[in-house]
Amino acid sequence: MVGRARTFLGLLESTLPTLLEALSPVARGEEPSEVDASPESADFSRQVLAECTDQLLMFQLMGAGWIDFGKPERVLTTPAAAGIPLHLAAAGRDGTSIPGPR
Repeated sequence: MVGRARTFLGLLESTLPTLLEALSPVARGEEPSEVDASPESADFSRQVLAECTDQLLMFQLMGAGWIDFGKPERVLTTPAAAGIPLHLAAAGRDGTSIPGPR
């Protein structure tokens, strides 16, 4: 999925305005209030994308697959499945970067 952040925010505003409102303090760099700290769970594909199909463009990309990063453990297992050593996949978490080819 590729798009501009303001476009996705507009989709959220038209489909899940209460969730967007709950996330607003975080977007401004503020601490969310206790009420906002645990917004209701939402299914972005079903509740946003499926409701806004008239505003989306899709095309087939050959040789690509789908990865659902809905759970943290999926993020950690994906590099290994792609043959990328975990230490390389984890580089950058502390602000460092992997040196490029010389």
